[in-house]
Amino acid sequence: MNFRIKVPLIAGAVLAGLLGVGAPAQANDAPVARVPSLANTTKTCIPWFVWPLGDVCFDSNGDKFILNDLREDGKRLVVRWVAHDGSGRSGECHDADGADNGPKICNYNFREGKNFYIEFGAMIRNGAHGRDEQPSVTLRGYVSPR
Repeated sequence: MNFRIKVPLIAGAVLAGLLGVGAPAQANDAPVARVPSLANTTKTCIPWFVWPLGDVCFDSNGDKFILNDLREDGKRLVVRWVAHDGSGRSGECHDADGADNGPKICNYNFREGKNFYIEFGAMIRNGAHGRDEQPSVTLRGYVSPR
């Protein structure tokens, strides 16, 4: 079997595996957990392959942001968030102590509710009040399990 045949076969097998994962269960459905590592997660993360400047996650188990600066550029990693829970709260969390030295955790206490969520995005910044640079995608992390 030559290389040109192997690549489509491997790609097809990977695609078949991804399509077999299925959709998450709804509230009245029986739980389906085909991928155990993803079934019970409480984290919503900006994928590294989409924005490779750092790890940024919202963990609804404890209402916290976890930031880890991965780039030695002398700039800080910042996440800006807005709570959609009726409180009107918003804020920022900064990882300002250098790259690759462990995560920074910012712990908040958001109102619990099935439809309450936190909208967040990351950026890098030169100093606490510098210009926002290289913004990430904006994600939604739910405060309570849905």
